[in-house]
Formats: sequence, structure tokens, C-alpha cells
Amino acid sequence: MFPVSRMQKIIKADRELPIVAKEAVFAISIATEEFIKRITSASQKQAERDKRTTVQKRHVAVVVKRADEFFFLEDVLMWEQEEPVSRLRKKAGGSVGNTSKGEFVSSSQKFSDRNEIK
Repeated sequence: MFPVSRMQKIIKADRELPIVAKEAVFAISIATEEFIKRITSASQKQAERDKRTTVQKRHVAVVVKRADEFFFLEDVLMWEQEEPVSRLRKKAGGSVGNTSKGEFVSSSQKFSDRNEIK
């Protein structure tokens, strides 16, 4: 379980929230732990389906995109679909940099990438 004192500090960092009772902080701590268990478990299963032993960002992004339970995170993780590495290598006739089947980009990264292209 997350330390209650750490959760209190996180909650107090949001100045818009009024004073929160210790019981509520405890409940938020338990809910946060359950959320992390569920998203990591689903991401691990996705990695196993991809025959990977390490959970990568793209596995979390796939879970967020496919599972209704995590749909609220879709705005946080913007999805970009890219061609698989094997196809790009065949087209380019050589090695390709750090490209994957798909990866997610945070909203801020996508915004900064657009500004750099222009």
C-alpha cells in the first residue's frame, strides 16, 4: 500500500482541493493501488500476447486504447500508428532507427513535435 503521508502530500499539492480527511486519503491510496495493479496486469498480458517479456510504452497504450476501463487516459496518451520495423527495413534496404509497431506520445510531446516540424 502507498504510504498515507505521501498520498496526503500529493493531494495537498492541488490547491483547489479542500481539506481531505485521513479516511478519504486512505481510500484514495487503496484505489490508486488497485488502479496500478489493473493497468500493469493488463499491460503485462498485452506484452505476453506480443511475445515480449518486458512491458513497453506501446503495451500500455494498446491497453488504454482497447479497454473501456482505461478509456479516460486516451486524452493523456495520444496514439500514433507507425509501420512495423520489418516493413520499413525492407523498403529502406537497411536498418531503421528507433521505430516500433506503434507507440504513444504524450500531448505535450505531440505539440512540441508539430512546432519543430514547421
